[in-house]
Amino acid sequence: ALPAFDFEQLTDYARTLQLLGATLLFGRHDLAMRLAALQTAFDGEDGVYEALLAAVDPQRPAVEEWYFAAPYTALYDCLHADDPAQQLAHLRRYLAGWHAALVQEDWFNGHLRTRGLGGYYGLWAFEAAAVAQRLGLKRSELAHWVMPPSP
Repeated sequence: ALPAFDFEQLTDYARTLQLLGATLLFGRHDLAMRLAALQTAFDGEDGVYEALLAAVDPQRPAVEEWYFAAPYTALYDCLHADDPAQQLAHLRRYLAGWHAALVQEDWFNGHLRTRGLGGYYGLWAFEAAAVAQRLGLKRSELAHWVMPPSP
């Protein structure tokens, strides 16, 4: 009954969205649904999470609140905008604030501690890449250092 990630903790929330973003980005919808099955305690509580999951499960509820305003309000706005220019502007705003909002997280600068041993997935906002892909936005117009190369 306990979720794998606690949305009330920014570290867990960010990791959940990054993991979900990676599953969507690489077309692993089966893994997105497995992640959702681990998080049922938070079903219907977070608009960003639900909007991302709606890509693979259109029955997910529409929710108009989320756990962390910075930087996730811009991502929520992107997911709910109809105009591609607005979507791109919101996503750029999200990416501009993503790094600064998460600088205190335990994984920040993890590449400096790995000493080539692996285990670090970089400063890539997988959730932003998944949203750009889903909305058909040109990822080349977005900050390249926060997203992995196209699969």
